Amino acid sequence: IAPLAGTVRKVLVQVGATVEAKTQAFVLDAMKMDTYIYAPRAMTITEVAVEVGASVQVGDPLVRFTARD
Repeated sequence: IAPLAGTVRKVLVQVGATVEAKTQAFVLDAMKMDTYIYAPRAMTITEVAVEVGASVQVGDPLVRFTARD
């Protein structure tokens, strides 16, 4: 979920990827500053809900995932 409003500059994950907690997943441009968004837990990505250039608001979903143990 987007923690702040901004524009998606980079998508660093893809569908089917398994990532660990704290893996860089997105870069958002907010007020001309790049903000890295990290995976909150170990997960398998099932859907990337945004693409580069998309505007997001606080609370917008960025990915859908299945949590891993």
